[in-house]
Amino acid sequence: MSDRKTGNIRVKVFESNKKEFVADAVRKNVKAGSILHTDGSNIYNELNNEYFREAVIPSRRERVKESIVIDKVHTNHVENFWGVMKRGVYGIYHQISFKHLERYADEFSYKDNSRTITDKERFNVTLERVTGRLSYKQLTGNK
Repeated sequence: MSDRKTGNIRVKVFESNKKEFVADAVRKNVKAGSILHTDGSNIYNELNNEYFREAVIPSRRERVKESIVIDKVHTNHVENFWGVMKRGVYGIYHQISFKHLERYADEFSYKDNSRTITDKERFNVTLERVTGRLSYKQLTGNK
């Protein structure tokens, strides 16, 4: 999800892309009555009574369209984010496991959300947030 007011992106990993998982995640993270900009997928249909939804449908060659409520409807930021993450996975990590997917998604969303600051500032902010130590057992998920 991308918040158009702040420009921040939030990523959640699901076991599956079934509509129940997606709908629950939207309900937990998006205030009821908000405007949703989505692609044309039917996966969001069950949210139509709770949110005002405007969809861009790529199969119709729609990329940006006029909105009833705000300036334009598009999913450019989210699509850009996924493109950067995919290139990062292919180019840096080559492959990742589902077990650690949430951590990779957190890394890329952190980078995207801090894109307006310098690398030096990001490094300092990151070090200021470090608390404790990450053990090998925690990293690998072993108890």
